[in-house]
Amino acid sequence: MASILPVLGNPLFRRYVFGNGISLLGAWVQRVGIGWLTWELTQSGFWLGAIAFADLFPALIVGPFAGVWADRYDRRNILLRNQLVSGLIATLIFVLVFIDAMNIYLLFTLSLGLGITSSIALPARLALVPMLVKSEDVPAAVALNSVLFNTARFVGPMIAASLIAWSDVSLTFLVNGLTYGIMALVMYSIPTGLHAVKTVSDSHILTDIWEGVRYAGGHPVIRAIILIILAVAMFSKPIAELLPGFADGVFGRGAIGLALMTQAMGIGALLGGICLAQFNSTARLPIIALVGFLACGITGCLFGLSDNFYLSLVILLFMGMAVSLTGICTQTLIQHTVKEEVRGRVMSLWGLIFRGAPAVGVIIMGALSELSSLGVVVAAASLLCIAAAVISYLRWVVRLRQAFT
Repeated sequence: MASILPVLGNPLFRRYVFGNGISLLGAWVQRVGIGWLTWELTQSGFWLGAIAFADLFPALIVGPFAGVWADRYDRRNILLRNQLVSGLIATLIFVLVFIDAMNIYLLFTLSLGLGITSSIALPARLALVPMLVKSEDVPAAVALNSVLFNTARFVGPMIAASLIAWSDVSLTFLVNGLTYGIMALVMYSIPTGLHAVKTVSDSHILTDIWEGVRYAGGHPVIRAIILIILAVAMFSKPIAELLPGFADGVFGRGAIGLALMTQAMGIGALLGGICLAQFNSTARLPIIALVGFLACGITGCLFGLSDNFYLSLVILLFMGMAVSLTGICTQTLIQHTVKEEVRGRVMSLWGLIFRGAPAVGVIIMGALSELSSLGVVVAAASLLCIAAAVISYLRWVVRLRQAFT
């Protein structure tokens, strides 16, 4: 941690970290709440997948446009307005659950709304961070953001489980609405004009989207990195969305079990972020990303086959670490490689895949779980992840290491 905390010497980034940390905490409180509410309403693996799909899928549609907006318009203003709208949706969910007027179809619709706002915000968030720090501090800023995300991933479920067990699941949505408000205040305090923007008349939005896709697809290093994160997002990340079914349907542990499982992944991801903080250069990141990729598949397969709750917690810890290592490494490598004028669009592709691809994976895995079992489906998907990791290592390890040495 000593190697990344000095990045807080950048005053605007320090302010952003405070607001983002609070917002992430609220997001994880709500994430556990929405998964548990879905399970309470339906007891269905399919609906767990469908609600996660509603939250994640908009990234595939909105993400490319959001990347252009992050290059065309002020990123600070995008985030400010986005937080206000997201806070209103979270508060509406709280009211509907509190008065017992929620049903699975309303929950799907409102989750879709939150998915759209999150998809708009993500490229602006990713592209804003390098504007708040010195160029040499970008790796530390990315690592610190990951530490914050995964600290919230650990603390948030603990808060959510306490609220669900001792009060009411509706409070998880109220907490998230309040944290969105805090983040909006922080963004209001950050000045505008931190990056040069294109005027709307410069080109058609579809032309800008295509320019970003063509740049990423034509860049051999960025293309390899994107294909790696695509496989992780399809085969490993959906497992986190299916944890309510494992916690209650497989292990019979209820909301507390769900919180412990989510926390185990969060602790592992936090440890992954802290471990990466010791690397001051990008030279070793490609091999770490590939090792993390393989570990995602191995731990996922072990988790799917495990019938012991406590062993599964240990496996989830290492799975969280593997996903974290792969995600941080790929994001950092792209941030170091991409040209500034297309940063928003290329980072939107990373975000589109990291958020959108799990939507496809989870809806397929959730549907298949109705025909088989959650464990079998997760194990099968993880075997595909292992195969993809081995192929990626054989094809790209030399090219990636040479690019960042």
